Amino acid sequence: MSSFEGKSREVISRILKGDEDLGKIASEEGLDEGNLRKAKEFLDKIISSKKVPVSISYHVSISRALIISALRDIKCIEESNGVVIYAGGDDLLSIAPVSSAIRIIDESRREYGGLKGQSRFHKLNNYLIPSMGDAGRSYSLYIAHYRYPLYAVVRDSASKLEMAKDSIWVDGRERKKDSLIITYSARGSLESSILPLSLRNPSLSLVDLEFLNDLIERVRAGDISVRLLYEASGGDFIGTAERAWRMGNMEIFDKVIEYIVERHIRNKEEILAEIKEYMKKYGKLRRYNPDGEEPFFLNLFKSCRLLYSGLRGD
Repeated sequence: MSSFEGKSREVISRILKGDEDLGKIASEEGLDEGNLRKAKEFLDKIISSKKVPVSISYHVSISRALIISALRDIKCIEESNGVVIYAGGDDLLSIAPVSSAIRIIDESRREYGGLKGQSRFHKLNNYLIPSMGDAGRSYSLYIAHYRYPLYAVVRDSASKLEMAKDSIWVDGRERKKDSLIITYSARGSLESSILPLSLRNPSLSLVDLEFLNDLIERVRAGDISVRLLYEASGGDFIGTAERAWRMGNMEIFDKVIEYIVERHIRNKEEILAEIKEYMKKYGKLRRYNPDGEEPFFLNLFKSCRLLYSGLRGD
């Protein structure tokens, strides 16, 4: 009823009550009885379906939010030396340097949900436009050589995107359809990692992706050995950490992670503290997949390794 105003609201109210003859209503209101009968049949169908119809104003709000999101995506990508192939609000296809990829995705995701400010709205001058709010948005970051056929990259990237959409992350509450999959294509072989973009604990919060860039920059600066990225994403020690995590023995898990990290940093206690704090923040986070569950930390270091590998040819 809230979608109707004035005389229309009054007529619809009388039809819904069902205690008046449609002919009488048509006569009193100067309306066609056949049209009223069709209106009643339509309303009865909606009521019997027990579903709430989507209003035109809702469609307009969604469309406007997606348009703003697309414009913000274009601006961010172009400022990051990237090229936009297609931007439609919900869908995005672009080419950009590996060094800018995480920043683009992080900013794009924040703009999509209106999370760059405090109001969850887009602001244009003094006009506030609703964002997509808590709706999820998954991304596929595909790192490939510039000579690799673009059609193959787009095809494979779209396939990987479905894996990201199907990922379910749990840290108290489930979060779906809001993940980033990173794929590195080297000499024809593919390797991927998946990260969550947001969590519910209990309100929506975005995962700190800038940590990946910070860690990689410290590797490039020589503060952290590149071996950390390899050892922490595979090998005996990380296998021990994973077993401790699966057993719920977080004390052993923390000690193994600390040992792995300490082996590869050069007298930088603040770096160790930052990594430990980040691991503690997302320590219990896990992803469900058809084969069981997978801890977040495995994908964290693997993602850094794939990004670092791509940067060597950036």
